Amino acid sequence: MLKWSKNLYYGEQAKKKATRIRWRVEHRRPQYEVYLITLAQNPKNQLEITEANRLLQKTVYRRCPEIIGIACGYGEAQELVRQLAEATYRKQKNGDIRHYLSGQQEDEACT
Repeated sequence: MLKWSKNLYYGEQAKKKATRIRWRVEHRRPQYEVYLITLAQNPKNQLEITEANRLLQKTVYRRCPEIIGIACGYGEAQELVRQLAEATYRKQKNGDIRHYLSGQQEDEACT
């Protein structure tokens, strides 16, 4: 079972097909030009942009870190990461996206 962020970010194109994309990712169906933004497995890095079709492999699917965002196209995925970095800097005055995302989830748990 994949781990999805409570505050999932979508690109403009992905927002229109969000339900279908999530279903296809969960059920390991092929998708083209769909990218997932995940927390990096290496703690020194912050985020990774991964092609959704990589999850067709069982080992990759089982080890997939938390999914933060969905985008249609690599450019849209880069734009989402840029927006996350800007929001992090505006809110925390630093570039620690992991901490920013974990803080958002804690805020939701308190309310």
